Amino acid sequence: MCSDPTARFIDHDRKRTMLGRAVMAVVLGCADRGDGENLESAFRELFATR
Repeated sequence: MCSDPTARFIDHDRKRTMLGRAVMAVVLGCADRGDGENLESAFRELFATR
C-alpha cells in the first residue's frame, strides 16, 4: 500500500519501475561495498561483463 495515491509506480519516460529499484536495492544490500555510488551505477557495475 502506498501512502501517496498520486505516486507513479512506472516511469514510462525513463522506463523505470519502483519494483525494479527495490530489487536493485536488495541485491546491492547483499553485495555492495558501500562506497556511496548511486544505486543504478553500482548495479550496472556489479553485473557488467568483463
